Amino acid sequence: MVDEMGRDDMERKLDGYFAEERAELRAPGDLWANVSARLGEQDPAPWWRRVFGGMAVQGMGRVYAGAAAALAVAVVGAVMYTAILGTGGEQSGSFSEESATTTSATMSMAAAAPAMAPEPAAPVAAAAVAEAQADAAMPKAAMADAVPREPAGLTQNASAATMAEEPPFRNEVWGLLNGARTHLFWVALPRDWESGAPAYAGGVWSGVISGPGVTLEYSFGEREMTDSLRTATLAEATARQQRAWDEYVIGNLAFMVAPPEGTVGDLRMTLQLPTGTLRFSGEALGPFQQELAFMVFRSIIA
Repeated sequence: MVDEMGRDDMERKLDGYFAEERAELRAPGDLWANVSARLGEQDPAPWWRRVFGGMAVQGMGRVYAGAAAALAVAVVGAVMYTAILGTGGEQSGSFSEESATTTSATMSMAAAAPAMAPEPAAPVAAAAVAEAQADAAMPKAAMADAVPREPAGLTQNASAATMAEEPPFRNEVWGLLNGARTHLFWVALPRDWESGAPAYAGGVWSGVISGPGVTLEYSFGEREMTDSLRTATLAEATARQQRAWDEYVIGNLAFMVAPPEGTVGDLRMTLQLPTGTLRFSGEALGPFQQELAFMVFRSIIA
């Protein structure tokens, strides 16, 4: 009991202390006087705010908005009523029908407008027409010759009518047989070289390929036996006291007969093409001319 009475006395004392502290936390009575003194003199509020108070602002806004809406409705109604009275009973009926028809048509057009396909751009069409007209007006000589032209007859230079598509870096040697163009072989010619039109006699084509200081005669006929060509080549080289050897020219076997190195002499070159045997010969050629002849001969393909 003594402990419980002691705790009660302690609680009463603590409550008294807290009550005294709360009394000191109260606001002073002259707080507004201190604040108003710092603010100074203020302009008086408008009369309508003093009369109606804080609700005047919202009330006046609603009044103005409502008055404006009512005025607009009255003006529109008066205009429509005057129009109906001026047109008469029958006209008013037709006016209503026309208005409804116009309104429905306008709504239909507005609904269909997004689905309409855009018209083609005029500049693009105009550019296409101009390009077509320019192509039609272009001279034929300026256009690409995509299709090989058929020769009207023999020309002095058969390579001038070359089919440059296959291969593009070689000239075609061809001749006319019974009015038909006959392909012989392809050859790469240096600058200022030319190939004359070959002649056909006894189953053999013969012609000339020439350049500055070099003239090479050739013949092209039926393909001969390889062993016979090798034997004939060695015999010719022995009789002329010249060199003889075999080599491959772009995959085709060739037999070469040439004078000793660094000397002037004759050349004999034979090439076994799949379509026939091609023979080249050059007379009294110097070392540099011999190298040019070898270069031309080694460029030949069927």
